[in-house]
Amino acid sequence: MKPLELAYVGFESPEYLRWREIGPAVFGFELAPNTVDGAVRLRLDQREFRLAVHAGSQDRVRYMGWLMPDSDAIDCAVIELRRAGLVVTEHDPATCRARAMCRVVAFNDPFGLPHELCCGPDAERPFTPGREIGGFITGDGGAGHCALNVPELQAADDFFSKVMGFVPSDIIDDFTEIRFFHCNPRHHSLGLAHIPKKSAGMHHFMVEVKTEDEVGMTYDLCRKYDIPIVTTIGRHPNDRMFSFYCKVPGGFELEYGCGGMRIEDDATWEQKRFDRISTWGHKDAMMPTLLKKVVKTMRRHGIGEM
Repeated sequence: MKPLELAYVGFESPEYLRWREIGPAVFGFELAPNTVDGAVRLRLDQREFRLAVHAGSQDRVRYMGWLMPDSDAIDCAVIELRRAGLVVTEHDPATCRARAMCRVVAFNDPFGLPHELCCGPDAERPFTPGREIGGFITGDGGAGHCALNVPELQAADDFFSKVMGFVPSDIIDDFTEIRFFHCNPRHHSLGLAHIPKKSAGMHHFMVEVKTEDEVGMTYDLCRKYDIPIVTTIGRHPNDRMFSFYCKVPGGFELEYGCGGMRIEDDATWEQKRFDRISTWGHKDAMMPTLLKKVVKTMRRHGIGEM
């Protein structure tokens, strides 16, 4: 089993309707037609949607959709997931239409995080950005990447690499250890980390634009629309992404970046370990520095793994 890409992500939020404004005006996403449940769906490219935010009483991730080659591949994946002890549910036709896919199955990973396997995207149509922007880099790299906080890092590594078929890219060992995995030429579609005392969930979802100017203009728009900046603009050492992070409705951070590197050939790719999360920048803007120091101290003394 190996997904082709991260096809879409879905969240819940009491403030889900705010995405109708900030999606196009700040981030340049295109509004897609509403579904029956009224979720705000946002487009990044020719697909019907890449990000959906549903009405909910709390901020949380609702699903992560991984595209599979076809229905036969999903059948094989279901066997593997059930062999791993997971419960897999077939979604009804109405849900498949809402996801703009021919078939969708759902399961929770061993840490309780919700995933879907899908195939057969609906007919594509032209993308019109919500504001003047050069478009998003998707294509064979999918919607972007998601980074998850998990309670047991090695167990998560084993599941996503051995069961779901993700390929290790590299590791950053800074205030905590972060492992990166790919399933296509995008440097990583999945990141995994364990932050003690924080529950399992999505840390961030990354979208990629084409120029540094577009990143900078969006950074300014976040400030104009009172979207909290979590980290300032900076560059990561492993995927070379030039980006910033902001806090958005749905309980996750949105990484908005450009210039991410690609892994074109696994046979020649050299996995590395980096000792810092950023080459420069990415300064904390919401004062989580103390938390990072606490986590680093806990790791040093071997406590807090839970």
